[in-house]
Amino acid sequence: MVHFSPQIDDNAFVSAAYLLFFVPHVVKHPIFRFINTLKKKLSIEPQLEESPLEQSHEELIKKDPCQGQLLYTKDKRTAYLKTLETILADQQPYLTKGYSIKDLAEDTGIPAHHLSCLINKEYQLNFQNFINFQRVEYVKSQIHQEEWKQLSLEGMAWQAGFTSRTTFFRAFIKNTGKAPSYYLGDAHHKV
Repeated sequence: MVHFSPQIDDNAFVSAAYLLFFVPHVVKHPIFRFINTLKKKLSIEPQLEESPLEQSHEELIKKDPCQGQLLYTKDKRTAYLKTLETILADQQPYLTKGYSIKDLAEDTGIPAHHLSCLINKEYQLNFQNFINFQRVEYVKSQIHQEEWKQLSLEGMAWQAGFTSRTTFFRAFIKNTGKAPSYYLGDAHHKV
């Protein structure tokens, strides 16, 4: 039996190292991408990311303008919430198709970026999901009304401010866990 013992001289090793570590950024072969990934993970360059405690007030605002009390005071937050809830209850602006955060800002007198932060922080929803949530709640509150019993699902969606059946179905399922037809069937059987 013959044993093969490869002899690697220093030049061959240097050539292999050169190929493995310097050429991969040029060559797009999967093995070289894998090697580049490993090099990045094993890199000893210090990470320049500061902890939030070490960052200045301005840096925090740049990263997340909704940070705590930085955008508005606790008193303003309370006033904003009261104004928002009053407008939503009295005027039901979400029933308007194509209603935007700028429209809500005009209706409430609250700056749009404050509204966005308020909705994100208080309801853990973005603006569009918040409006769709209000619309779904409106549909749920109206299903026992006599005039609503005559409407199709598309008619209900249209009355609630949705512009498409698909958006209505997605929002309804997201907020209730059921498709509108199943939810409405359950609601009519309970009455």
